[in-house]
Amino acid sequence: LRGAATHILSTGKLDPKRLKGKLSHTLDPSSDEMARYFRTGSDRLDHKYGEAENASKLATGAERLERLPPGIVIIGKGIMEVDRRVAMSAKEGLGCRVTHCVYRAPPLNSILDGLMYVQNLPSMCVPHALSPKPGERILDMCSSPGGKATHTAALMNGEGKVIALDRTTVKVKIVRKWAENLNLPNVEVLKADCTMLLKEEPCDEGTTNTDESAAPQPHFDEESFDHILLDPPCTALGLRPRLFIDVPQVLMETMPYYQRRMLQVASRLLKRGGRLTYSTCTINPAENEENVAYALANLPLRLIPAEPIVGGPGRANCGLSEEDRKKVQRFEPSQVDTNGFFLALFVKQ
Repeated sequence: LRGAATHILSTGKLDPKRLKGKLSHTLDPSSDEMARYFRTGSDRLDHKYGEAENASKLATGAERLERLPPGIVIIGKGIMEVDRRVAMSAKEGLGCRVTHCVYRAPPLNSILDGLMYVQNLPSMCVPHALSPKPGERILDMCSSPGGKATHTAALMNGEGKVIALDRTTVKVKIVRKWAENLNLPNVEVLKADCTMLLKEEPCDEGTTNTDESAAPQPHFDEESFDHILLDPPCTALGLRPRLFIDVPQVLMETMPYYQRRMLQVASRLLKRGGRLTYSTCTINPAENEENVAYALANLPLRLIPAEPIVGGPGRANCGLSEEDRKKVQRFEPSQVDTNGFFLALFVKQ
């Protein structure tokens, strides 16, 4: 199908009728014809492979898709640059060259390379809430892809140390690549299991061995970090856009306990008076407000306002008092046009 015209679809949690009502505001005001095209084209898709005049050449009968399923809208049109096999299997490269799009925002790939890192608004709030100072020693326990670690290092003006950890070799390489690309020598990237960071006996701290599979598990002394970033693995229910949500129930039930293990380790590694950010990209209260309540009840941590406050308060009836709900930030996609996200800020007593 290389060279065939195709529709570009979205299956986000958007009501198609509501989206069509917004298209005239999203498109360039001068392109009235294009606005009309997308408003009418969002109701029908002549053929799932492209234009109606090509339908007889590509498929017939049951393969024709006369109407879009509920929740799917057309967000653009383009020309396929590769065949279907490559488009479905390749991990990188150009699959479709967009010719028409409902969005005005241009792609930012390779723009200001080495000078800019694109982040979502909630993620940008985390390093500012941590408020690191030049010369301090910071730990990012689950750092991939590296946005918060590099942002923190930049706020420190390249002074001090940000130790960025992740569990897999692939993720460690991604973080290291971004640190090098942004010219941040104060970021040290290590492969580590963040539930096993405590130094039980004297041993050397991990090194940046380029052979990640051979690098030893790093260990650290208790109360050896000025501040800590913890954005643990989560059910990621807040990510947008999502083609589908496939989170098994068992993961929903067990993930909060895994995150609590990391909170326990973080509280021991943090110096007294140091700050700890806890953030997730999920909207599941068990991983957010309930974990904050657990930390307040079981760890030497006190909740303080995660300023600057950009998101809304925490959910009610999920373990936090009315006062503490106002200290955390919850980004609900239905209320704020961002990814679903949660942020809490602790100080060690």
